[in-house]
Amino acid sequence: PPRVARVGRPAGSSVWTTAASRRTGRHGHVHFSVQPTAAEDYELTFGPTLRFLACHSGVVTVSVV
Repeated sequence: PPRVARVGRPAGSSVWTTAASRRTGRHGHVHFSVQPTAAEDYELTFGPTLRFLACHSGVVTVSVV
């Protein structure tokens, strides 16, 4: 199965780092959990394979209150 990476950065920063990666399930699903201590931006990225082009999700900002 393909691999999906969860990248993150402090909210508003321009520097992304890979925080985790997982293989998709049979139907392409993947699951990540986060426990930020400050506001963070997250995005899922998928590298190219022989069958699929590279892609990424939209950015999601998680705020801590």
